[in-house]
Amino acid sequence: MQLTMIIMKKIIILILPLFFLLTLSDCKKETYTLDPPGSKVEGISASWQINTVIQVDEIDLSKAERDLSDFYINEFSTALLEITFKSSDMTFIITPGSSGRNYLPSTGTWSFDDDNYPSYIYLVDSDGVITTLKLQGPTRPQDQQLKFSFQRTCMLDGVETEYVGYRYEFNRK
Repeated sequence: MQLTMIIMKKIIILILPLFFLLTLSDCKKETYTLDPPGSKVEGISASWQINTVIQVDEIDLSKAERDLSDFYINEFSTALLEITFKSSDMTFIITPGSSGRNYLPSTGTWSFDDDNYPSYIYLVDSDGVITTLKLQGPTRPQDQQLKFSFQRTCMLDGVETEYVGYRYEFNRK
């Protein structure tokens, strides 16, 4: 009985590695390829509705913030601030909401600073005035939020100074 057990153990010790080698040799290596990255221009091409607005005191050293979302979205809002970007002709239209204040131009053309890796959106109105929006997140086709910020300026002691900033978050419609 003991001899049989010893023989069985030796057989198992010899067969088990062979079993694992055969199992591993049957595995085929799969190759994966990534799809090309989505177009950022096509990603932003949509209608976007306001979700959040944060005001930032740019002069304050601590950059104090104030949430203004309730000013834009409340029980008296019959329409919300909306921005539509069209990639076909690189135009935009901003529809002001019934509540809140719109500091952005109404219509015009738009462009990225870099179509593949954008950091800024430039809005150009009919008078040629450029409003620069700093992106706070990606603009891929699968992204459901558009986040950007911009600063307003004024002259202080003869120097153009950023005094207030706004961070906007829009949801894809």
